[in-house]
Amino acid sequence: MKVVYKYDAKLIPTSLNKALRDTMPYWYHIGNKEQLVSKYNNTWGKCQRDVHNITTVGQMHHHTNKRRGYGCRNRITCRCGACTRDKRDGCKHPPKCRANAEKKMGNLKEAWDPTAAEYERAQTTDANDEDSTPAITILDPPSHPSQLVRIFTTEGEGPAPQPHWPQGGIRDEAEEEGGEVTVYTDGSSHDNGSTTAKCGSGLWYGVDDQRNMAIRVGPPIGQSNNTGEVVAVMKAIQLHRDTRTIEIVSD
Repeated sequence: MKVVYKYDAKLIPTSLNKALRDTMPYWYHIGNKEQLVSKYNNTWGKCQRDVHNITTVGQMHHHTNKRRGYGCRNRITCRCGACTRDKRDGCKHPPKCRANAEKKMGNLKEAWDPTAAEYERAQTTDANDEDSTPAITILDPPSHPSQLVRIFTTEGEGPAPQPHWPQGGIRDEAEEEGGEVTVYTDGSSHDNGSTTAKCGSGLWYGVDDQRNMAIRVGPPIGQSNNTGEVVAVMKAIQLHRDTRTIEIVSD
């Protein structure tokens, strides 16, 4: 957060799909309207956070959809499965709580609302317009908020720019001739074994070798330290397909 405040970082999405909108944190959303339709800290907001454990937009949307569930009468006396479970968990009035959740979905600007089908169609139409020229080309639509992060600094303040090496790095003479290469590989994971695990891989050739690299391993690949290890080895093999002998040093 210190970096965000220091550089006045803002989230400016270039492409929004439903999966990304659903994954965004709901509370204090970057895409809120200037005037909120429903306040965060009212009675139902506290119930949604503390009883229903709602953290993302998709979870809030799912909560609102319980109003349309099979057999739900939207009354305090309703005995449908969803109402029974919510009461058991501690919700005082499930129908009112869900109605308020629907209001809270109205806090989001249309571009961030996963239910905004019209916006989705407009985006598709614009992309297919023969007379339009896209300002930015997106190779892979983002599926997680972290993929939208960009940090811009004043020229001269940031680290020195690194040269861009072609895929496969810089090969030495022995490698060019189909010789040998030695690469150290490793993988690691934060919160290994949990649902919030995040893993990565690394390749190391030597001190200050420009071929050294770190690899972020994202979904849909399973996140674990073993995944990181395997991805590192696979990457090393892919980078040296034309090398006669690859010595991979791994733990």
